[in-house]
Amino acid sequence: MFCRKLLTLFPGEIFRNRKVQFPLNVQVACRPNLEMLNLVARHPGSTHDNAIFEQSGLRVKFESNEVQGILLGDNGYACRRDLLTPVINPVTESEENYNRAHIRTRNIVERVFGVCKRRFPCLRRTLQTEEETSIAIICATAILHNIARNLNDVFQENELNEDGDWVVIVNDRPGDGLAFRRTFIVTHF
Repeated sequence: MFCRKLLTLFPGEIFRNRKVQFPLNVQVACRPNLEMLNLVARHPGSTHDNAIFEQSGLRVKFESNEVQGILLGDNGYACRRDLLTPVINPVTESEENYNRAHIRTRNIVERVFGVCKRRFPCLRRTLQTEEETSIAIICATAILHNIARNLNDVFQENELNEDGDWVVIVNDRPGDGLAFRRTFIVTHF
């Protein structure tokens, strides 16, 4: 799972970020084949990634066991039983191996954004549309991306080098996600 800021012409200070831009913060969860499973495209760029997840239907589906599995997120998210984050200062070899595997696996969702920006060039620059239209464009490109993936319309993937602004979130339920992550690391790494 990953959030990426896409630039828009939205009026209003709530959308202004630290770089004095007015982006929309878009959260995506995807499969290893780059198919998008969940997209949230309604929050201003000033909204923290973890807040988007906490308000999402995806979180509710995981908590109600409607969806099985584990999400991977960067340190912009709180570590939970259903959303694992990297170990901030790995000490053991197992923690280092876990972080390497985590980074490789989570890179998939970052590739989705890169593929979509190349497939749909309008996403590479500021969308010159109103808020509702910008959200509709983002959702439509996600749907078209999934259709193309399902039809095996392979698109050349070259990594985009974009800066990520991450803030480490301290879990408000530290015994839950962090303990689960430790057990996961010991069991699998």
